[in-house]
Amino acid sequence: AYGGQTYDGYRVRVQPYAVDGNKNKMRGYADSIFELVLSEKIPGHFAQFKIDIKSIEKGRPSFVETISLDGAEVVE
Repeated sequence: AYGGQTYDGYRVRVQPYAVDGNKNKMRGYADSIFELVLSEKIPGHFAQFKIDIKSIEKGRPSFVETISLDGAEVVE
């Protein structure tokens, strides 16, 4: 939703390192997810960018960062 209206859009979800030949060097972060939410009906077409970085190795730091268009509400 944006500006009080609901719009159709699409979600692009990428795991760029999941099949990388060097993923064993990524210290468990190979399953990190990068996600874009876009709609042609909102300004700039950009609603949200989300990064989910978690390691499968015990004791490694992880974080989730979300950047959204001011006023955009993305339905999960």
